[in-house]
Amino acid sequence: MSLRNIVDLKGQIDEATEELGKDYREALRNVKRVKEKITGLELSISQKRISTGKEIVELRSAEESLDELTDHQITRSIRIWEVYKQLERDCGERGFAYRGLEDLRVLCKKTEELSSDLLCYVLARFKRRVERDIHEHPMRKKAKAPSSFGENTSS
Repeated sequence: MSLRNIVDLKGQIDEATEELGKDYREALRNVKRVKEKITGLELSISQKRISTGKEIVELRSAEESLDELTDHQITRSIRIWEVYKQLERDCGERGFAYRGLEDLRVLCKKTEELSSDLLCYVLARFKRRVERDIHEHPMRKKAKAPSSFGENTSS
């Protein structure tokens, strides 16, 4: 293998590592910002016990931002693993061992873990919202299920 091929491959690995590192740090900042906004809005709403339409709209918007961020991170994780695997193959085919490839793998793993954590967080929030909506649904308060099958509920 020529020196030029090795330098090019090393450059590709370094560039992918640098780009992923920047993306990962930015994602962490964005997640923190959105989660703090959601928490602040939820706290404000729960303390007032009566929420304004504006607060609800802001909360839903922040939740949508978190959903979009989660989708982006999952997609990013898949794509960067594909890049890593190709670079790993290229190194193997050329008999080139480079420490930078391990650094890229570590960042790929961190990105994957962030994606997984975000997905779990979003799903847990969704579950709580569904449970809350079921509990607070107006029909639940008005209608009472009969205590036994076939019981006449009319008066």
